[in-house]
Amino acid sequence: VIPNSVTEIGSEAFWCCSRLKNIVIPDSVTEIGDEALYGCKNLTSIVIPDSVTRIKSKAFWDCANLTSIEIGNSVTEIGSSAFVLCESLTSIEIPDSVTTIGNGAFRGCKNLTSIVIPNSVTEIGSEAFWCCSRLKNIVIPDSVTEIGSKAFWCCLRLKNIVIPDSVTMIEKDAFSHCTALKKIYVSKGKVDYFKKLLPTELHDKIVENNKIIDGIVVIPHGVTMISEKAFYGCTEIKGINIPKSIKTICERSFYGCIGLTKIEIPEGITTIEKRVFYGCYNLKSIVLPDSITEIGEKAFYGCMALEKICVFKGKKDYFKRLLPAELHDKIVER
Repeated sequence: VIPNSVTEIGSEAFWCCSRLKNIVIPDSVTEIGDEALYGCKNLTSIVIPDSVTRIKSKAFWDCANLTSIEIGNSVTEIGSSAFVLCESLTSIEIPDSVTTIGNGAFRGCKNLTSIVIPNSVTEIGSEAFWCCSRLKNIVIPDSVTEIGSKAFWCCLRLKNIVIPDSVTMIEKDAFSHCTALKKIYVSKGKVDYFKKLLPTELHDKIVENNKIIDGIVVIPHGVTMISEKAFYGCTEIKGINIPKSIKTICERSFYGCIGLTKIEIPEGITTIEKRVFYGCYNLKSIVLPDSITEIGEKAFYGCMALEKICVFKGKKDYFKRLLPAELHDKIVER
C-alpha cells in the first residue's frame, strides 16, 4: 500500500517486482513514471485513481497477467509502450480525458478483443495496436486526425473499421497484414478522399456508411427486427425513430454510433441483443419499456456519457436483474 503522502510513482519504482500481485495507488498520486511497474508479471489488476494525469512510457510493460485495469478520468496521456505485452488484457476503456495514445501503447496485447477510443483522442500513435491479433472491430472517433505507422499492423482478426472525416493522415502501412479486413467504413461521398489516404490494395474495401437522412434513422412501421450490424459505425446518426412493430434489436445494430445522444425504445420490444449500443460514448439517456425481457452482454459497454436509464415506476428492481451492476445507479423511475 502506497501512503497518501506520495505524489508520483517514479521511474522503475517497482521494476521487475515479479512477486507483486496487488498495488493500491492513493489519490495523491498524479503521475506514474517511466517503467514504474515494468515486468510485474504477477500483477493481475490495478485501479488508476482520478488524480493521475499521465501514464508514462513503458509503465506497465510486460505485466503479462494483468487482466483488469481501470484508468481514472483525469489521465490525458497514455505514454509510448505503456502496456506492451500485457497479454492477458481482453478489453480496456479509455476515459474521455485522454488526448494521446502513444506509440506502441498496446503493442502485442494479443488477447485484446475490444477497446473504446473516446472522442477526446486526436492521434493514434505508430504501432499503437501492433499485433493485437484478436481485435475484430474498431471505431475511430471524429476527433482523430492522424493514424500512425503500423498502428494496426498485423491485427489478424480485424474485420471492420470506421474512419471519420476528421482524419487527414494515414501512414501507408497503418493496416498492413490485416488479412481478415473486409470493410473500411467512411462517410457518404468520402470514398475518393480516403482512396488518396489509403494504399491501393485497400481501395476495394472502402464503403460508405448506411444512408441517413438529416442524421435521423426512420425505421418504417411493419418492420419487426433491426438486423445485426444494421447501422454499424454510422457516426452521423443523431436520432432513431423505432416503430412499435419492432420486437428485437439484434447484435451490434448501433455499434459505434458516436453521434447518438438519446434513444427511446418503444413498448413491444422484448430483446436487446449483445453489444447493440457498444461504443456509443455520447449516449446520455435511454428509455426502456416494460416489455423488455432480455438485455444482452455489453449492450451498453463503452457508453461513458450515460447518465440515466429511464424505466416505469416500480420497475427499478426488475431492470437491475437485466442490467450489469455498474449501470444500476443510472436506473431512474419515471
